[in-house]
Amino acid sequence: MWIFHPRSAGQAIRHYRDRAGLTAVEMADQLGMCPTSYYKIERAQKTLSVAEIVSIANILKVHPNKLMRLEEVDE
Repeated sequence: MWIFHPRSAGQAIRHYRDRAGLTAVEMADQLGMCPTSYYKIERAQKTLSVAEIVSIANILKVHPNKLMRLEEVDE
């Protein structure tokens, strides 16, 4: 079974955003959301849809898998 960890995803998004030289406000603007909503993504306080992950990955020019940080666990 695979588990998605939102906190790890938020950390990955922040890492790649920093690497891309974008501010959180710029990311929010490109995603069409207010900065407060975007900050919730990086702090794992907002559930992400697949479409949002893909949009973020496209802006950051990374594969969506780099943002998802899946972990395999025993059932």
